Formats: sequence, structure tokens, C-alpha cells
Amino acid sequence: SLMPTAKKIAAKPIRLLDPSKSAPEVPFDVHQMLFKESPDAILVLDSRLNITDSNSAATKLTGFTADELIRVGWLGLLPPQAETENNRSRPLERRFLEQAGTYEDICIKTQEGDTKNVQLRVKPDDNGRMTLLMFRDTTERAEIQTRLVEKHVELRNAASEIEKKNAEASDKEPVR
Repeated sequence: SLMPTAKKIAAKPIRLLDPSKSAPEVPFDVHQMLFKESPDAILVLDSRLNITDSNSAATKLTGFTADELIRVGWLGLLPPQAETENNRSRPLERRFLEQAGTYEDICIKTQEGDTKNVQLRVKPDDNGRMTLLMFRDTTERAEIQTRLVEKHVELRNAASEIEKKNAEASDKEPVR
């Protein structure tokens, strides 16, 4: 039974952190591991908006190696204008990178030239020395939304056709 265990846990006093003391320091290795293993693509930008680092999810999402991302910079992720006109998301823009707390659905270009829909979150550090760009791939979600819209239009057109056929059928019936 879980009841005795729950009673033991409830009986223990809760220790609160002393607000006058700073939180324990987290070792740099932990931060590095979280950065490298994050399922979200992360790019690190310096104060001049140059890419200085990326994690494995970023290289997987974009198709660029870490060195290529540093070389092409964020401008290398801009999709061609023609591809963004038919896309629901806006292309990556410099203004998104400069605003703390930006959370946008945007599209980026991969190394293969494909356009991917992503959610962008921008998190600058407190000193303005670096900015994290975090991308979450939403391409599949966007494709599902597009299919739903197409299905909705198809069903609406079918309903209109049925209404027309019913109206025609009622006009042809003899009046009694």
C-alpha cells in the first residue's frame, strides 16, 4: 500500500531555500550537456549577431554542420522570397533576433534549400554578450494544418453541391 509511504513523506518537514543566500552554482558541464543534448535546435549568437556555436539538433534541423552554420551565419537560413509568399510563416528577420522574448512562427531555409516551419524563441543573456536562438521544428504541424484547411474547403464545396442537388430535385418534383 502507498498510504504508509505517503504518511512518511507528509511527516517530513519541508526545507525552504533561504532567500538571503544565492542558489547553488550549477557546474558548467551540466549547462554544456543540456545545450548539446536539447531536442530543440539552439544557435548561440554574439553581440554582433554572429553564430558562435550550435547544438546537434540545430545541425540536424538545418542540414548544415556546426562549422558551416558559423560560416553562413543566420543570413544563410533566410529562405528565398518566392518560397515565403506561399508559406503561412514569416521568414527569419533581423528584428526577431534583436528583441528579447521574441516568440514567433517563422520559416528558415535548410542547406538542401527546403523551407522548414519553426517556432523561434530569442533569449539574450543579462549582459548583452550573447543571445540564444531556440528553434522547434513545426513543419509537420504546418502540413497537418494545411491539409485540414484543404479538407474543410473540400467538405464545404461538397455541402454546397448537395444543397444544389437538393434544390434541383425539389424543383423537379410534381406538386400534389
